[in-house]
Amino acid sequence: MKLLTTVFRWLKAKDAEKSEAIENANAAAFAKQDLEQLERDRDTARDAIAGIKAEAARLERDVAAKKTAIAAKTADAEALLNAGKEDLATQVCALIEDMEAEIPVLESALSQQRGLCDQQEKQYQQLNQAVSDARRSLRMMQTMEAVAASTEKAASVKVGDGSSALARFKQRESTIRLRLDKAQAASELSAPAEQRLDDQVKSALGAGKGSSVLARLKSREQKLLTQ
Repeated sequence: MKLLTTVFRWLKAKDAEKSEAIENANAAAFAKQDLEQLERDRDTARDAIAGIKAEAARLERDVAAKKTAIAAKTADAEALLNAGKEDLATQVCALIEDMEAEIPVLESALSQQRGLCDQQEKQYQQLNQAVSDARRSLRMMQTMEAVAASTEKAASVKVGDGSSALARFKQRESTIRLRLDKAQAASELSAPAEQRLDDQVKSALGAGKGSSVLARLKSREQKLLTQ
């Protein structure tokens, strides 16, 4: 029994973790749903206020109408008494009493509607403020979510350090250099023997090497001839 209880608790905890993970991953979407529900509640409160105010206005009209009717009936009763028609005046007075008894009932209902209207207006103001706060919070969450998505996208991009590309360039350079060396070697082999010898001498002595000594020898020979 304890084992089953433990397993049940573990499964329940796992479900709670999954639910929390889903909600965290879709925080902005769930927040938008909450905002929409708040807006519906606010609109319901606003409609309720409109209905209460309409009922209060009707009760106010009924009270005013009853008072006007009582005043008119009172004038009729006085006229009947002055005319010596007390029986009719008594009947009118009975009607006046019934209407006067209705006025407190109407006024009580009117007072209740006004009190209910005050409560609903306070609730509406609270809901309206909650909607404004929820909208600001949702905008912030959407901004943070967009920034997080952009950051995650940038972090997922694989950027090399250039070493592999540089290695390929070096390999291509080595291949081209090898082809150039082979071409130069082939060109040298195809040149005449005298040219190859002259090139070998120049390569061994260096281009222009000994020119100063040769000039000195020629100068000395020229001096001997002039003597």
